[in-house]
Amino acid sequence: MNQKLKAWRRELDLLVRDTGTSLEEVCSYLDIAYSGKIGFYNKIPKKRNIFIGIGMAFNLPLDRINEWIIYYGGKKKLYPKDILEDLVWIYLINSNYADRDSDTNYYSLYEKCRQSVWETYNSIWNEYISHDEGTVSIGEKISEVGYDKEFKGLREFIMANMDGFKTAYAKPRAMLLDYVNALLDTRSRRLGGSHSKNNLRGYLDDSMINYLSGDVGTINVLDMKQRGRTLHIKNVPKIKKTHISLCLALGMSKNEINEYLEMMGYAPLDEESADEARLIDMLEKWEKSHELQWEYKKKFIKGDKSIILKPEEEFEGAMQMLMLRQDLKYEYSKEGLKFPYMKD
Repeated sequence: MNQKLKAWRRELDLLVRDTGTSLEEVCSYLDIAYSGKIGFYNKIPKKRNIFIGIGMAFNLPLDRINEWIIYYGGKKKLYPKDILEDLVWIYLINSNYADRDSDTNYYSLYEKCRQSVWETYNSIWNEYISHDEGTVSIGEKISEVGYDKEFKGLREFIMANMDGFKTAYAKPRAMLLDYVNALLDTRSRRLGGSHSKNNLRGYLDDSMINYLSGDVGTINVLDMKQRGRTLHIKNVPKIKKTHISLCLALGMSKNEINEYLEMMGYAPLDEESADEARLIDMLEKWEKSHELQWEYKKKFIKGDKSIILKPEEEFEGAMQMLMLRQDLKYEYSKEGLKFPYMKD
């Protein structure tokens, strides 16, 4: 039994002891059939909603549930600006934690609450407000919204903070675009002509280019015919490995990847995970043998004007970054290993 599973079981055992809520009662709360062997006790859950449901069954606060999601699940924490999924869970978790008297199963209200949120968002999506509410501000405010059966308070909260939601994930996407724009500018200077994200096809997967396209200031897709935002939400990758792959495709080092993951709400690269520990080791070796990419990043991404690079050095630094995934794939293959961060 691995250490994380032992720690997970220990947490559940202590919660059963301290709250008086049995694992059978947790199963009932989640509407999971109990057959004598409880899946989430014998294996760490893979889905965020199971961590959420277990935490709610034990009446835990949002912070504790987020810790589970990040550490045990390896997934991103619940993010208040993710209006059509995470915000709903945050609202229900907070309502559940505040309610010590009733027997309301807030976990079971998710679909009904989500539909109400969607209807509200659908009715006002094209309204614009001149200021942006930061994630911390929205996160603090949602904790003050009390529960009511018609979700009136939540609907009013969404209307009052609409502009804050449309900028979801703007900061991590802006970080990615800093790398993309630097690489494209270098290619234009070296190869001539104007280069777009499509010129990085082959280094970046099609799905990566799609995610990076459009207005970085909003997660809403831009309707090119109407010149207005469509109702559709740009698909934000949900799997940590997908985000790591994107960072690697842009030539990010271990520390840069961790910075991005933290902004996205994930745990940093995990030395307890076999896959991520191997990646950390490979990355550190690669970083030591590719010096120009460091100088390139200092100059063109961090804005250090004291760095002087010849045109050929600049281009070489950019190519080192773009070839990172190929280099790592080759190193993995030499050890007879499949590289999990690149499609074959």
